[in-house]
Amino acid sequence: MRLLQLNPKIEAYNGKSISVSFDGEILRNSIKIVPHEVWVGSWTKSPNLLIDDDIPEKPKKWRQSVALHEILEKYLDGRYGLSGTIEGHFIAEELERKWFLQHHSEKEYDEYQRIVEVTHRVELGFLEKKKG
Repeated sequence: MRLLQLNPKIEAYNGKSISVSFDGEILRNSIKIVPHEVWVGSWTKSPNLLIDDDIPEKPKKWRQSVALHEILEKYLDGRYGLSGTIEGHFIAEELERKWFLQHHSEKEYDEYQRIVEVTHRVELGFLEKKKG
């Protein structure tokens, strides 16, 4: 797929907003850090990306990577109609991984994946307690 051949580039990131060049476009979104974001990161039709507050702020690569994933997923849904839970998610995940490994080591990527997985499980547990 052509989209997987592209390289997203973070043009600006300050923890409150992100700007990414991708697919000939400049993507910009605000970032809100929120408690109990079940999917670790998500997006809405508004200009906000949501990131769970359990993702560590430092080093910045953790939240930066989640924000990159979410902004790509949002773009793929809006531009190409690719579902953020299926095709768009898969492509965003692959592009996020490619970006991460261009700037950081495989070991750091594995650590990041563990952080995301643990955060997701914690938030799923919180959701179950809230239901029950």
